[in-house]
Amino acid sequence: MKNYSDHLEIEKNERLPGFTPEASFEFLQSLVNGSNDAIISKSLDGKITGWNPAAERMFGYKSSEILGQSVLKLFPDNLIGEEGKIISRIMLGEQLQHYETIRKRRDGSVFPASVTVSPIVDKNNQIIGASKIVRDVSLRRALEDQMRLSAKVFEYANEAIIVADNDGKFIHVNKAFTEITGYGLEDVIGKTPTLFKSSRQGPDVSVQMLADLKSQGHCQGEVWSRRKTGEAFAALVSVSRVDEQDGSPGRYIAMFADITTIREQQELLERMAHYDLLTNLPNRILLAERLEQSIKKCDRHKAELAVAYLDLDGFKEINDKLGHSIGDEVLEAIGRRMSATIRETDTLARIGGDEFVLLIEFEHGSEEYLTALHRILTVCKQAVIVDGVEVVLSVSGGVTVYPNDDASPDLLLRHADQAMYEAKQAGRDQIKCFDTKRDQRVQKTYSLINGLSKAIENDELFLEFQPKVDVTNGDIIGAEALIRWAHPERGTLYPNEFIRPIEDLPIIDTVGYWVIEKTLNLLERLQAVGYEFPISVNIAPRHFLEKDFPETLRDILNSRKKFIIEKRLLEIEIIETQKFFDLSSVSNIMHSCSEMGARFSLDDFGTGYSSLLYLKELPAETLKIDRSFITGMNESQNDLLIVKAILGLASAFNREVIAEGVETYDQANLLVNLGCRVIQGYGIAKPMPEDKFEQWCKEWNNRQQSLLLDKGLAFPGITLP
Repeated sequence: MKNYSDHLEIEKNERLPGFTPEASFEFLQSLVNGSNDAIISKSLDGKITGWNPAAERMFGYKSSEILGQSVLKLFPDNLIGEEGKIISRIMLGEQLQHYETIRKRRDGSVFPASVTVSPIVDKNNQIIGASKIVRDVSLRRALEDQMRLSAKVFEYANEAIIVADNDGKFIHVNKAFTEITGYGLEDVIGKTPTLFKSSRQGPDVSVQMLADLKSQGHCQGEVWSRRKTGEAFAALVSVSRVDEQDGSPGRYIAMFADITTIREQQELLERMAHYDLLTNLPNRILLAERLEQSIKKCDRHKAELAVAYLDLDGFKEINDKLGHSIGDEVLEAIGRRMSATIRETDTLARIGGDEFVLLIEFEHGSEEYLTALHRILTVCKQAVIVDGVEVVLSVSGGVTVYPNDDASPDLLLRHADQAMYEAKQAGRDQIKCFDTKRDQRVQKTYSLINGLSKAIENDELFLEFQPKVDVTNGDIIGAEALIRWAHPERGTLYPNEFIRPIEDLPIIDTVGYWVIEKTLNLLERLQAVGYEFPISVNIAPRHFLEKDFPETLRDILNSRKKFIIEKRLLEIEIIETQKFFDLSSVSNIMHSCSEMGARFSLDDFGTGYSSLLYLKELPAETLKIDRSFITGMNESQNDLLIVKAILGLASAFNREVIAEGVETYDQANLLVNLGCRVIQGYGIAKPMPEDKFEQWCKEWNNRQQSLLLDKGLAFPGITLP
């Protein structure tokens, strides 16, 4: 059977004073199961959050059926309006004095009930819910009706019964009264209820009960009274005025039951539900409520909230070496120290073994919360003496600030936890702040990774091909494969938008192999229709440097037609990068790939710091002159000199040269005159999808090439050297 204790998380280290965690649980279970009254708790929106066995017996609902349901299920249809009045008074902080009403069972039957509703407040007196004690008073009502007729019923009633005169002075009491209070008739006759006044009882309840009695002729409520021994006890009281037959005021009949055990049990349950039993700090449940309240408060008042996640450094070793008993005492001591450093408006919660969370609302800059966190770091480093053993710990913490970090409560805690982990990694005993901008970049990258994975599955990626042409004779001497993403929401995306952010992540390997496979597919189709020229693919440095890249490439090529390998039709373009710091290793990889039928070109040649070294050490057949030099060489003498230098180096080292980014006749004409025959760029053709590229090759050979060859060049008017 589910009950309150099923919804409490008793940590391994938590205990009631003098009890083990197991004994604490059994004690709580026995208290709840032993109650004859229904004990119910609910949230402020009327959802049932607690349900004991007596409630199951009384209403007929099992806890699994009713938890999370509206409390209105227990109300007859004509009394549903009561709930709004109850909540209104609870929100004002009032404890609704016990009143009699009608409640409904699962089978639809109704019964008279005496109901007490009390606000549940936290350590800072913030109302977070309500608790109810419901008693089926069918029998008691019958007893009241029969009081005047049966002295025996009066004498042997289980509830204490008092008969008072019109002035409120006691005339008679029953046996149950003496058993509960310790007072006999001789002690109370002629006395008034002030004899039992307890310091635990505020004046509001008594004033309200007297007002109800005067106006309605009856009243009810839960009050704290005092036994003859001076001990306080809780009583569930109902008082009725019995008028004379002529209507004149007669006597008062009061009945009450000792509900001390129930009340203490309820208070204990409420505390266990919201507080850590070891440190007496708010637990995870109460922290979540406080965090939501603080966020709403900050939104209303334009304030800020620091959420700090604190973890003790080295606490596991304390438990392992000194035992959990000493570990518990250390946690209690640390909890007290941290609590002493913060304001009453702050919240310090224990949410795990040695994990704490601190909430600090502030309005005057980061100094407020940073100063508080510094105090905590300082006091936690002070030695704790337990049974003569000196224990010295430190604290690592992470903090994030709302609304700068405009996240949900759960994410705020996760972000603070992430920053705390960084503090641990950085050497412990320090506070790290969560970097919201970096997290946004990380989240954007993760989103991109997930999107790319789905794009590959959904066939959203595609290649476009840009031809490379020898402008002196019009021959197509190759093409470059360029990846694109047909994004379902953003349209066509280009490599700078989705490749560059993932160049250093593992998914780039998957994308790289995808490009290679698709390029090899096109090479096979082109060969089938009579075209045999190499196609180059761009491979990211991280992918290229993977230790299994040569072996994987060998497996891919060996699964293809031999002419691709024999004629070395797959060309790999690599770009100068600091990642290639070990040129010897890079050269070995290139040699391994060359032996299996791949060729290489150095992309963007001349833009790096070590181009000459790359040219000397790396076995690349082709150099690609970067478009930035091509664009400016007609106007910039420096760019022109660089282009001439690259062409001279290529000739000296016996390397082929391709000029990329050629768009105009003047650029092509100058390149030919300088000795560069092969160009790539919009001046020849823009990148095209596979089907259009194949058609372009056919048209170029059948129509454009013949037209151009009639003039002797690919750009009309260029004079051949």
